[in-house]
Amino acid sequence: MQDKIVREQLSVSKFWATSGKATLNGCTRFGKTYVGIYLINSMMGANTPNASLNQFIMEYKKTNSNPPIIYVVVPSLIVKESWIEKLDKLCVYPNCYVVTTSELENESLEELSNIRAHLVILDEIHKLVTTDIGVRLIRNEVVTSGLRLGLTGTMPGPIGTNLIQKFMPVYDVVTEAEAIAKRWIAPYREYNIAVELNVLSKNLFIQLTKKIKGYTEKYEGCRRLFYKKDTLEEIFKSDFEILLACKIGYTINKTTRISSMTMCELLAEKYGWTKDSDNQEIQENYNPNVINDDAKAYSELVLQRNLLMIKSPEKIELVLKILIKNPVPTIIFTGDTSTAEVIAGKINAYFENKLEKHVKTVLNEDIINYKPAVVYHSKLKSEPLIDLTTGKTIMTTTSEGFTIPKKFGLTVIRTNIINGMNIGRYQFLVAVDALNEGMDLPVVRQIISTAGTTNPTTYKQKSGRGKTIDSFNPNKITNIINIYIDDIILDGAIISSRDKSKLRARQVDSSPYYISSIDEIL
Repeated sequence: MQDKIVREQLSVSKFWATSGKATLNGCTRFGKTYVGIYLINSMMGANTPNASLNQFIMEYKKTNSNPPIIYVVVPSLIVKESWIEKLDKLCVYPNCYVVTTSELENESLEELSNIRAHLVILDEIHKLVTTDIGVRLIRNEVVTSGLRLGLTGTMPGPIGTNLIQKFMPVYDVVTEAEAIAKRWIAPYREYNIAVELNVLSKNLFIQLTKKIKGYTEKYEGCRRLFYKKDTLEEIFKSDFEILLACKIGYTINKTTRISSMTMCELLAEKYGWTKDSDNQEIQENYNPNVINDDAKAYSELVLQRNLLMIKSPEKIELVLKILIKNPVPTIIFTGDTSTAEVIAGKINAYFENKLEKHVKTVLNEDIINYKPAVVYHSKLKSEPLIDLTTGKTIMTTTSEGFTIPKKFGLTVIRTNIINGMNIGRYQFLVAVDALNEGMDLPVVRQIISTAGTTNPTTYKQKSGRGKTIDSFNPNKITNIINIYIDDIILDGAIISSRDKSKLRARQVDSSPYYISSIDEIL
């Protein structure tokens, strides 16, 4: 671990050798947050061996009597909480402003351009390249500063990478191979295992796919009809994104709102439609009302097919079988909140008696509300919690003198879950997307995913939840297991599984083992 700290501090020294505006590209779980904190600490030091740093400190003290102004910009509230927690523990300078991009978007550009800082840290800088406020931050047009550190675990596409390299070029790279070799992150094995839908689900999947195909063929390539005039870059990433905009509307740069019917009219015009057109075929197939109806029908069909894959009983049963075979601390990622609740319910139904007896024997505690599996997602409502020490429900007294369970909000629930997992109170955590980032769970030795997008970055972040080194188990090797719906064979023809193609897309940088049985999992 000392070696890792030395490497993190070396990255700080490398930053001071740059122009002062640069990006660290370090693999997930390396400790990029700590590099930022060490940089902040170094700014408050004196007589350091770094000439650039000494010069900065001396120049600053000549013209300023107040401490430097430091901003940390993060992508979400969860990451914000993680930064604040680490700053409170490790930073010699506690007066940093930690803000989310959403909080900045609520301020006017004029106000933001008037903010002057000495250091700005842009965490997850790759996420900033797709938003107007993010681009302005990278260009140093808002919350301006003399020093800017970008942190990322993955670089975006060519356009986003070019933007970062122009204004905050990568100055240091920590690869996953280096981090594993030095034991800064845990090694892992990555498995893909397919399940086959039951006959009823298979027939429904085929029907939905055939209907979806009709719309995809009709609107194939429509994304190429919309592009930015200055760069000729396509505005929409997919044909589906355009049709979705024709259903719910579209927001440009989070400021200008285009209604769904306006989007339908814009797309109709691209196909040659006008209000007074005498082309009967275009009027029947591509007038705005037809496009709007198509968009609604198409979106609903895609949703039904996605839910069919996410809620597959075969996936849920396989999750349970994996946990029975290897009941180590595990995070299970699924695609929606109701499925997360179902999975947790099935896990608890099987494990509750066995693990409750085990915990009572080992800890000799009177456990009232022990649950081996807990659920976490952004839609959780206030609920009672157990005291992690006693296992009993935390109570409160009302103004009338009644003793009732005390309810807690999302932030406290999240902290309770993380602490509970780390001390062994909970064994399994079922989550959707709320825990993709900003969470340290060294005890986790297994990640199971039953759903996901095509985004490789999101996949890396989810998988990274299991790569944190466990000081109590330094030899841990994490299993990352992806469960997907296999291709369907009908009358000798293969119907490709969208679930399978999405998995391949997000694993573009991975080399997983394809297995046919959980007995092949080491």
